[in-house]
Amino acid sequence: MVSEVTLENEIRWPRRVLTAAEAVKYIDATGYCMLFPVANVPLPSLYYAITRRNPRVDFVWDKYSVMLWR
Repeated sequence: MVSEVTLENEIRWPRRVLTAAEAVKYIDATGYCMLFPVANVPLPSLYYAITRRNPRVDFVWDKYSVMLWR
């Protein structure tokens, strides 16, 4: 059985994370998060907070994906 990554564990942050300082605030608020969403791991991801996309459905390498690596 293949597990799908869903967005049910993502935190609906008020706005997209756009800076390193906002990423720190997001991580502090969530307590702990994954870099990317992981199937069967009930933790939010920084990827979703920055891109607002599910990487399994619509992964695109764009300016938001680049921000994740900064």
